Amino acid sequence: MAENVTLARPYARAAFELARDAGHLAQWSDALGNMAEATEHEQLKPLLGDPSVSPQQISEIIVAACGLSDGPMTNFVRLLAEGRRLGAMVEIAAQFEAFRSDEEKTIDVEVTAAADLDDAQKKRLAESLQKRLGRTVRLHVSLDESLLGGAVVKAGDLVIDGSVSTRLSKLAQSIMS
Repeated sequence: MAENVTLARPYARAAFELARDAGHLAQWSDALGNMAEATEHEQLKPLLGDPSVSPQQISEIIVAACGLSDGPMTNFVRLLAEGRRLGAMVEIAAQFEAFRSDEEKTIDVEVTAAADLDDAQKKRLAESLQKRLGRTVRLHVSLDESLLGGAVVKAGDLVIDGSVSTRLSKLAQSIMS
């Protein structure tokens, strides 16, 4: 895994610079996400390391599966296939997204809440996080009733755990000590 992260960095950087310079960050982002999904598919993944399958065959499968037209994205897939680097596609897509977020001054924030958040709550939370992080916030909200109440917010390395279940756990630990 760590090796794929290292291998992915120059490819992600090159794809990002190409997409940025062409003004196609969103299109590349979508395409790389689709390519990452394709390379992780249970039927395709074993073919990536199979020496009996040529790089051209693999690239054609991915290009067709992702509906790519001939152009820079297709050339990118071919380059990765020829270098036997398609196994790093998930990391390439993730690093591309990190470069894109830095460029666009945005951050994806995962919010796991015990109950549904209404639009006003989401707006207040996003505004608060935007002030704290200095970036435009894209909230992704999911539910987890096991939290009992409150929410857990994850933004990059920042984790804010305001869940009732964690507070109860900490209280129990302090009583037991």
